[in-house]
Amino acid sequence: MSVENEHLPKEFHLQVTPSDNRDSTEPLRRGSLCPKCGIGKLDYNGLLELECLKCGYVVSGGGVCT
Repeated sequence: MSVENEHLPKEFHLQVTPSDNRDSTEPLRRGSLCPKCGIGKLDYNGLLELECLKCGYVVSGGGVCT
């Protein structure tokens, strides 16, 4: 699933710069804003990977210890 604005006129397209409001050294964790779309929040999926609930971006290999 992706965030699309194609049905809106160009002047109404959403411009997101997620890196502007998050320290790049801050680790991603559950509840963090998605670094790709900047809209969705990250949550763990069934494989213990952080996944964006809006765009489907997946962060794997985060060093999860079981």
